[in-house]
Formats: sequence, structure tokens, C-alpha cells
Amino acid sequence: MAGIFQLTEWPLPATFLYQQYADTLSATLRRRFSRTDSQNIYDAVLAGILDISLKLDRLENPEDLGGLLYVAALRKLQGIIRSDDTRHCREREKGNESVAKERDEAREQGTDIGQADLLDRVFREIPKTDEERIVLQHWGANTEELAQGLGIQELPHDQQRSIIKPIRDRLAKRLERFLDERD
Repeated sequence: MAGIFQLTEWPLPATFLYQQYADTLSATLRRRFSRTDSQNIYDAVLAGILDISLKLDRLENPEDLGGLLYVAALRKLQGIIRSDDTRHCREREKGNESVAKERDEAREQGTDIGQADLLDRVFREIPKTDEERIVLQHWGANTEELAQGLGIQELPHDQQRSIIKPIRDRLAKRLERFLDERD
């Protein structure tokens, strides 16, 4: 076979380099990176051979070809390993984020269910009359809104307050007792 520097057609320089150096480069890199996937090593060897085959015309000393191919394959492999490590970290972070999100959603659902049960108990046990139930349903509302809910909006404001305040006070006291018993 002709020397690599005389090749201008098939087999191309990359083919010649592959036939001459691929097995030894792969074996050397496998020994040094024993935990690395063999497919990654193979990819690095091929990429290194292709890179160097494109630059053969600039090679000053042909005896350095083996070492040059090793360095090129080594750098390609290190880049592949870095990319894999980065991808694994990103996947792990995404996985941790999704697990945390699922955990938070499950907590929220559990809290929502617990709060819904508590609210059901409050609405069942606290109000004794329909008026108290209406005031409890509109608990944060102002006097005018409560008067509308109770149907006493035609009464003067002072009279509305005198009807609503005792209902609120009774409910507040019952709620306080309910929460004390719960603890």
C-alpha cells in the first residue's frame, strides 16, 4: 500500500489512518478510561482520525502521527465525557425539580383535601340557624354585603349592624371553641 502522504484517491487518508491506528488508539483510551462507554471511545477515535486526516498536509514530522492522533482522540473523548457529565447533571436537576414539584403538588392536594374536610365540618357544626350560615358564608364581607345576603338591606345602617354584630360575635366564639377543641 502507498504511503499516506501519496494518497489522493481511494483509499483516502482517513481510511488509511483508521486502518493503521484505530485499534491501538481505542485500546489505549479504554485502558486509561476503563469506566467510559466503549461507544464514546470509538466516537472519539473516529472524530480524532477525521480531524487529523484533514490536516495531514500541515504535518511537519510524520513520525509524530501516532502521538498526534492520540492527543486528538483524547481531547475528543474528554469533550464527550464533559458533555455527558453536563447532560447527566442537567437531567438529574430536572429530575429533582420534577420530583420536588410532584411532592409539592401532592402536599397541596393533601392540604386542600384536609382544608376542605375542615371547612365541611365548620359549616356543619358551627352555624345553628340559616342567618348564621349566611354570615359564615360571607365571613370577610362588610356590613352592607352581609345585609344583602340576609335580606335586610332596606333597614337603616345602625339597625343592620345591630342585627349582624351579635351573629358575628356568636360565630366567632364558636369558631374559637371549635379550633381549641381541634388542637
